Amino acid sequence: MDSLSRELIDVLRCPQSGQKLVSDQGRFTSEDRSYVYRIENGILNLNFPPSHLCIDLPWVEPWEEIDGMSFERPVPLEGDDIPADVDPYKASVIGGEGEGRWVLEIGCGERHSEPYFQNRGFHYVGSDVDIRGRGPDVLCDAHNLPFIDESFDVYYSRAVYEHLMCPLLALTEAERVLRPGGIVMCACAFIYGFHDRASFFNCTHGALITMLREAGFEDIQIWPGWYYTKSVPAWCFKGAFGLPWRVSTHLGLTMADFTYMHAFNFVRRLVGKSPRSVQLRGGWMAGGLNFAARKPL
Repeated sequence: MDSLSRELIDVLRCPQSGQKLVSDQGRFTSEDRSYVYRIENGILNLNFPPSHLCIDLPWVEPWEEIDGMSFERPVPLEGDDIPADVDPYKASVIGGEGEGRWVLEIGCGERHSEPYFQNRGFHYVGSDVDIRGRGPDVLCDAHNLPFIDESFDVYYSRAVYEHLMCPLLALTEAERVLRPGGIVMCACAFIYGFHDRASFFNCTHGALITMLREAGFEDIQIWPGWYYTKSVPAWCFKGAFGLPWRVSTHLGLTMADFTYMHAFNFVRRLVGKSPRSVQLRGGWMAGGLNFAARKPL
């Protein structure tokens, strides 16, 4: 096994017992040898969802924070090597230099972001529930991560949280496997439709703030990805056949939104009210939301 694989073994735990995993002649077992896991096609299968959804977290009152959210984007990171899967805003939150930090990608798919992280000096670990392309390092469930506590510095996912049965439980797992000061950096759907049989939770900014606070995160940032004028046509008119309707709907919604906002703010000024922020509307009407937060030191 290469050096990364040996290092990865050191942070694995049994997803059924929670015990440390032990390497034993090409297979892995829990410390008490009660559970056995094998490497198949070069990938260790630790994909075991939790048997029960157990959440015991403090109640939070996020109303002031929800009302005060401005949806300001981070200052983008510059670089020609930043892939679409990461984008300059997410990259700036994570930081452009890995310096040996460990990053766990949830739902890595075909690992398109791996070269970026590795070239920037991160130790990259990809996880997923299925195999596409080369496949993940470890097959696992985001609600029950097979890693010991405080084993990663960055927890990253893109377009995954709407596909999780319980996003709050997944965020508690993110908090558990992150080291103090570690970063969670994700993207999820908001105004976007049911797009496969595992579409469960499209999250508002209010839901994200509440879940991140309950899971124990701080320094929360939320900003819009694509706007509803793109996301609505994208889910309503799919594929090559839907292209004419997708383009025309996008243009129509864009024009309608532009004229609506200008007319709306004109009337507000007439009655002595301040105009509505276009940036704020961008967050309220986002097709998808990006969110980042930090585990306290």
